[in-house]
Amino acid sequence: MKRFVLPERLGFKKVVTPSVTCAECDPDGEFPDEKLNKKLAKKNTSKSRRGRRFAQYDVDDDDIGRIWYRVVCVNERVPTDSSYLGPTGHIERMNVWTHMFAAVVYLIYSVLRPITPAGSVDTISSSLAAFAYASFCTTFVFSSVYHVYSANKWWSAATRLGDYFGIYLGIAAGTLSDLAIVTENLKDVRWTAVADMWIAMALLVVFFGVRRFTLTPEETRLAYLSDKCTLGFARNTNVDLEHSSLRAAAGTVMAFSWVLLIPGSFSTLETDCAWIFSGSRFIGTGILAAGMILDNAVLYPDNWFKESEAPPRNCVCYNKSEGCGGGWIMTSHALWHIIALASTMITTFGTEYVIVNSNVLNS
Repeated sequence: MKRFVLPERLGFKKVVTPSVTCAECDPDGEFPDEKLNKKLAKKNTSKSRRGRRFAQYDVDDDDIGRIWYRVVCVNERVPTDSSYLGPTGHIERMNVWTHMFAAVVYLIYSVLRPITPAGSVDTISSSLAAFAYASFCTTFVFSSVYHVYSANKWWSAATRLGDYFGIYLGIAAGTLSDLAIVTENLKDVRWTAVADMWIAMALLVVFFGVRRFTLTPEETRLAYLSDKCTLGFARNTNVDLEHSSLRAAAGTVMAFSWVLLIPGSFSTLETDCAWIFSGSRFIGTGILAAGMILDNAVLYPDNWFKESEAPPRNCVCYNKSEGCGGGWIMTSHALWHIIALASTMITTFGTEYVIVNSNVLNS
């Protein structure tokens, strides 16, 4: 059992641990001797992925005020010539841009929705759908913030809590909207059916929040693709360690909760509305699952780049130019962001179609 640590700076106990840096990635590394550095780096990687530092990725505390500029626009740390991000790029740049694009899409739609056919419908289902779309916008914004601050050891741990809170908020709001559609605007629905997803969300937020306060960022921050540091792909991220399976299982159950509503859609809605509602959920979730496989298992194109080899020819987009507008690569995670937006838009179409065309809901 871990002893609870009295919070410092929003609760994260800070400790100083020795680190091994890669001289090719960090010109100011602790071990300027190349042979010694590589030997120690190899030893460090074999025992643990903790304690690494990558010059083109990490933004230290003394530069935290410029982290948005460095991650989103110009990263003023010159890497080696082999970096696919160019001299001022950052691996999180496209992750931020893709999520911000999604946030803008749902912000614009939320603003314009009152003048659309779905927005002119005065039902509980329509109102809860609007609330869900605003929640999706919040989800994308929180995730964008997290990707910016992922470059800092301490703030990445803090903003990751907000990232998952945004995800759970979007799932809970979407589930409530779906429930209203298949129950004739929550007609005769018990409060427990409305509250159960929000209770699940609260339990996850509290559990992982308390867990975060009992661990240091050093304990949960691991290096990924450290062997590709000179290519600009190496990064650090926070993980849930022994509770990763709990996080994944809970998120999966929440994300697939719409399956329980499918029978209700066919017993309540008109046939065409039931098929559109169900089909949009099956297709949207299927696309989302495929994107997760791409990001977590295939890891394309990140893991396909090799030192001293030409990049993969198919579906690889990157820009090495300096300044704002350059220094990015379409990583597997950025591709997943685009896939997630497509998935969300498909389910949104299904929701809006039913709200507009179902006489059951509008009677």
